[in-house]
Amino acid sequence: MDSVESASRAISAGDGQVRLEVCSALSEGGLTPTVGLMKRIKAIAPETQAFALIRPRGGDFLYSVRVAFDINFISSDPDFPVSYL
Repeated sequence: MDSVESASRAISAGDGQVRLEVCSALSEGGLTPTVGLMKRIKAIAPETQAFALIRPRGGDFLYSVRVAFDINFISSDPDFPVSYL
């Protein structure tokens, strides 16, 4: 999911057993979503599990030490709710 609208459609189509995997920039293969998007999705469906993709850049999945640092930085951001990870 990369929007509140797509999350809403998935929840409506589900049988109550919905698990959402949330990202942004699907054109890049999916990047880490914003805190705002995660909060809006949880606001419309608080009982639904929403998991954030932690990926700081598009391209391949071969990560250097620098990108590993970026992933650690994103996941430790105090504004990124741990319950959404």
